[in-house]
Amino acid sequence: MAAPYPIQSRGVEADRMIQVLARAHRILVYLRTHDDRPVGVTELARDLGISVQACANIVRTLLELGYVARARHANGYQLGPMAYRLGRGKVFREDLVEVATPIIDDLVKRIGEYCVLVVNHAMQRAVVLARQPERELQVNPGDEQLLELPGTSTGRVMLAYASETDRARYVRKHPLPWPQWPEVSDFDTLERICARIRAEKIYLNVPPGNPEERSVTFAMAVLPFQDEEPECVLGVRMPAFRFREERRSFYLDECRRAVGELESALRSKTFS
Repeated sequence: MAAPYPIQSRGVEADRMIQVLARAHRILVYLRTHDDRPVGVTELARDLGISVQACANIVRTLLELGYVARARHANGYQLGPMAYRLGRGKVFREDLVEVATPIIDDLVKRIGEYCVLVVNHAMQRAVVLARQPERELQVNPGDEQLLELPGTSTGRVMLAYASETDRARYVRKHPLPWPQWPEVSDFDTLERICARIRAEKIYLNVPPGNPEERSVTFAMAVLPFQDEEPECVLGVRMPAFRFREERRSFYLDECRRAVGELESALRSKTFS
């Protein structure tokens, strides 16, 4: 698997050190997402696209530093005490999560669908809070990889509210066209679609096909202060067959109400 982040050349030795750090990060993320069982070096090397020898060397160093531990009753490795110590009791964007949780919980009860709150982290989509009916699911960046913006409705809203300079820089880094957003063929088309998203204050994605086999997603920006970028973006996902014509206004109005409550609560917190 290719490295998720491009590395600019800074000299042979610096590049080597950066590559080792990136690989160590990927190993820790892999162990975190497979924390229900020990993971061996061979599996790590295979799934992450790293040689077994290089992987073993990095794991050995992480073991010495306390970020990785040997499993007590099985072969393999798990996260060590230092990794848990770093993350203990911490939630990414805890200030936002604290304000948003009761509002999102109430929204989920009202509409009975999966809701997610995401933020723009270095022009990538990072989940800070997610809820689904009858079961709580809270996600932090350690649980879910950062995702590219064009692949989701929430990411597209983030892209729409980014500055034109940031969008142009993003397109230079990720050249068009994007297979995950096929209607965007060039930068002018992207600018028109982004302007429409900002004007309509929503992005709605209803894929073609059998409603029994597809999902509808839509997203709205949370803008406590109109002259700034969104604090976050609210996204909703549901089966297409439930997003029928006579229910659409209900879903959209309830989400707009929740966005308004979030904006008001965030403004109050800012000035309190």
